[in-house]
Amino acid sequence: MTDRDACRQALTGCFADLIILCAGTCEYLDHGQVDAALVERVMATNFLGPVNCLAALQTQLEAGDRVVLVSSMAHWLPFPRAEAYGASKAALSWFANSLRLDWEPKGVAVTVVSPGFVDTPLTRKNDFAMPGG
Repeated sequence: MTDRDACRQALTGCFADLIILCAGTCEYLDHGQVDAALVERVMATNFLGPVNCLAALQTQLEAGDRVVLVSSMAHWLPFPRAEAYGASKAALSWFANSLRLDWEPKGVAVTVVSPGFVDTPLTRKNDFAMPGG
């Protein structure tokens, strides 16, 4: 997903009436020490990856098709050291909500799903309490 050209090549000629884009990675900053390379990696997967997929698929979309982008509750609720993750999911949510307005007249539905915190191998590595946990 993070390689725009490879993504376009892989998705050329793909047709689907339901597209679910669910990509996510999380790397934490060291207690407020901004690491631009880390932020760039997280943004590349969580935001630009889905954008690359949509750019590759948009010409194949027809009225009645649906696009679902999986964001996160984290874009509303900051938690320690997750500046990059929260920002990437906020960008994805904003992009999807705006895209919904542009694609609605074409009959293509865009939905954002923002799950809460999920027990996964990735979240088990957290060194802080998860909200609601």
